[in-house]
Amino acid sequence: MHAATASTTRARAAAAAAAAAAAAARRRPARLASRVARRRDARSSTSSTPRAANANHSHDDAPTSAPGWAYDTLGVDVTASKRAIRVAYRALSKDAHPDARGGSEAKFERLKAAADALTDDDQRAAIDASILDCALDSLTMQELTWSRALAALAEAEEDGEVRGADAVLAAARAYAAAERALERIAAQKKREKETAQIAKKEAALASATAKRAEVAKRVSTTLNGTDASVTLTITREMLRDAETTETVDGHVVRTFVVDAETESNCAKCDGWGEKEGHWTPALDKLCPRCDGKGRVIKKKKVRVPVRDGVRDGEVITVFGEGDGGFTRPKVSRGGVPHTGSHTTPFAW
Repeated sequence: MHAATASTTRARAAAAAAAAAAAAARRRPARLASRVARRRDARSSTSSTPRAANANHSHDDAPTSAPGWAYDTLGVDVTASKRAIRVAYRALSKDAHPDARGGSEAKFERLKAAADALTDDDQRAAIDASILDCALDSLTMQELTWSRALAALAEAEEDGEVRGADAVLAAARAYAAAERALERIAAQKKREKETAQIAKKEAALASATAKRAEVAKRVSTTLNGTDASVTLTITREMLRDAETTETVDGHVVRTFVVDAETESNCAKCDGWGEKEGHWTPALDKLCPRCDGKGRVIKKKKVRVPVRDGVRDGEVITVFGEGDGGFTRPKVSRGGVPHTGSHTTPFAW
């Protein structure tokens, strides 16, 4: 009697544990599949062939060179178990069979190739690595493997294959092992992400420190901005379409507008390169606008007057249009030397 009661209690506890684990198992693979789908969509949107352009084509038309062609062909996600893949194949192959209406040898063979690829561990791993853009031994691939194991356990339970106290207890242990593995993977990925973030911050701090040293050396000599150089190539069309034409001291002068990049103090940190906060660590104190360098690059339009008869390589200075000074009060700004050159002789 006591043995029967213990066995019943054990079975109930195992069933409860398995049910709880199954609920978690259904959620975790779904989240991973959603994440993979978003990544695939992002990659598709940046590819040379827009996804929308192929919206009116079926998955049967997708080339087998596409990373997710096998999944698209069978209509399953990356966390699908081998059981789910076989079920999808059997359902679709009935309509695709050459003897069925609307079926063809090509469709049937494509479905078979997709099923073969996804039920072969090595081929599927290569497909998954291509979709996820990661190495075969990466944590992402390990996470996918364990998520599939959870999905397979959930499917077996839903199909009524987990029977008896021992089977239920074994399933509960398998659920727990998979969950622990996924938790370890998540913790390791978090640590690696934090390490990468710190390395990125350290590189930014080193770059900012070097820039500040360069600025300090420059400031020790002058507070004025430096010159910014732009090369101007004048063509016959530019001469014809010049913005203005005027005569200065008997010379014809045409004004051209050029794009120039100049450097000036960051308006957010006033050139200090740091955010406010005396107790903030240096790694987290860099100004987000200038990356801690205190200086920012700005693009501007500069009007360059070019006189008749300018020579190749001649430098024309536009005063006050160069890099900004190094203090908040207005100081004399540097010029923008322009090296003029033209592709055709001037002839007016």
